[in-house]
Amino acid sequence: MIENCVFCNRKLDKGDTLYETDNFFVNSGLGVAAPGHVMLICKYHCDCFAQMPAAMRAEFKEIKDLVCRKVRQAFGEPFMVEYGVLEQSVPHAHLHFIPKERPASEYYPAYRMDNVFSIVGVPAGLGVDATWELAEIMRQKFGGYIYLEDGIARLFADFPENYSSKNLSYRRFFNDKFGLADIPKAWKEITKEGIEIDRIKKEITRNKLRF
Repeated sequence: MIENCVFCNRKLDKGDTLYETDNFFVNSGLGVAAPGHVMLICKYHCDCFAQMPAAMRAEFKEIKDLVCRKVRQAFGEPFMVEYGVLEQSVPHAHLHFIPKERPASEYYPAYRMDNVFSIVGVPAGLGVDATWELAEIMRQKFGGYIYLEDGIARLFADFPENYSSKNLSYRRFFNDKFGLADIPKAWKEITKEGIEIDRIKKEITRNKLRF
């Protein structure tokens, strides 16, 4: 446990824990994109899931599949992203599940995406099909990776000069491509108004997402 890590020291965590096992928990986070946006977090402190003990991988997949199914049932199909050190704001392994569609409310507009890979404009040939072995190789060679899943699962690490890892930041593309001001560009930059909107989104999540 790292005392000043918000995912190790649960007293520092501003999110809502929705489900947990001995090794993992599901949390709503801060500055969420939409109702149904949750994270799967490892209780064991590691910078990325490739660094997680191999003995935990089977349980990780089981819970990942469970969370994906529950989010799909309550909020529609999600995409998944792990910023495995690269573009990571909290240096502790966590996987985001973000609904690809949200209806409009009086507090925020609607959005809809068909495929996240198309939205972020991943260049042809960039990335590899995700495996645990390749994630570990990327972690050792490049210091980290980004895992992105939407129908297929891909790993990214060796970025060309004209396409940086920042292009895969969900906060960036929700702001730059969709113009969604209710999603903070960084969770630490959330405003008082944003905190209230965030509370409303998370309340919907608590009410609809059942484990």
